[in-house]
Amino acid sequence: MGEGDHPTEEIQRDKKKAETFARKNLPLVKNPVAHFNLAQQDHWQPTEESGLPPLPSYDTEGVVEALKNPEKISDPETGQQFRVVKLNWQERESLSVDQVDNPQQRPLMYIPEYGWSAAHEGPIQLRLEELVRQTGRPVFSIDHPGWGSDNLTEEQKKALKTDEGYGPIAEAQLRVMKEMGIKDVDLVGISMGAWSAASLAEKAEQEGIKVHNLVVMESPGVEEMSATKLMSGEISEAKRLELYHSMPYDVRLRELSGHFKSAFRRNIDLVKWGLGGMKAGGSKYIQAMGRETLGNHLGKAIESNPDLHVQVMNGTDSKVSPSGANASLVNALQERFPERIHQSVFPGDSHSFGENPQRFASVVRLALEPSSQEK
Repeated sequence: MGEGDHPTEEIQRDKKKAETFARKNLPLVKNPVAHFNLAQQDHWQPTEESGLPPLPSYDTEGVVEALKNPEKISDPETGQQFRVVKLNWQERESLSVDQVDNPQQRPLMYIPEYGWSAAHEGPIQLRLEELVRQTGRPVFSIDHPGWGSDNLTEEQKKALKTDEGYGPIAEAQLRVMKEMGIKDVDLVGISMGAWSAASLAEKAEQEGIKVHNLVVMESPGVEEMSATKLMSGEISEAKRLELYHSMPYDVRLRELSGHFKSAFRRNIDLVKWGLGGMKAGGSKYIQAMGRETLGNHLGKAIESNPDLHVQVMNGTDSKVSPSGANASLVNALQERFPERIHQSVFPGDSHSFGENPQRFASVVRLALEPSSQEK
């Protein structure tokens, strides 16, 4: 019997540790990610002694077949190839013009985080799958240069050293989107993906693409931050939340992420990932994200997209995207663009609050509802 059929002793042990941790640290457990993760798959529920309310179990389906078959689409201007994953796309291609214009059929683009790609990466696959299931929309993702897509061009490398940042990459990805026949889109990203999404929204109009909604989750770039502080903040948060992090309780996520490997093996994988990231231009991305440029990109995005609504989301305990800096950014933009940008704050959450696939998709779905843009 496979590990996905019943929780292993390792998972049972971690759940017991998490319940003990929860009783002693109730302020942490009051945040939504803990409630999602402490009552995860396999119909497991918190024990009565844990003091946590019961939650319904949630059975995930198999990874969508399309995730196994990404496409390579070339930027017609530079020839740079981008790896693209498209889900629920066949239905979209059969729609009439009127149906394509329906917001419920508008493509939703998810932009991966630093060091991740949409194809062959377990956590990202599950988020994409959940977005399809919970929104019913066509969903797609385009990998960053160096991680699934061709390496950075010289122009892109130079831009990452300036306040232009992700701009030339965004322009290339938008040309790829035009090749896909996309004219209207909603954008969502976490961490570096959110930072990248702001540049995509800023540049979209010049490529003839209309962005309607932009969901910015835990983006860097809200204040000046050194590369060391940026990376150490993310690592420290992951360690603090490890006991009720999704990985120990979601069997599929644990398997796809290699969490069943020994600690030694996981550390080796982490080193390989880090070295691979540096080879792929990761240091240039990190330095670019450390500049306080997000507000400028969001302001230009709202100016160039008359119907754009922006949702900025962050956790109160985030070290990568501080809540206070986000509030200042949003307040400044609200003065210029009333009712066009809003902030959602998640008490007690950290930079990894969107890591749980089900919760992530639920938050995105709610952010895309018209009522959320009228707050």
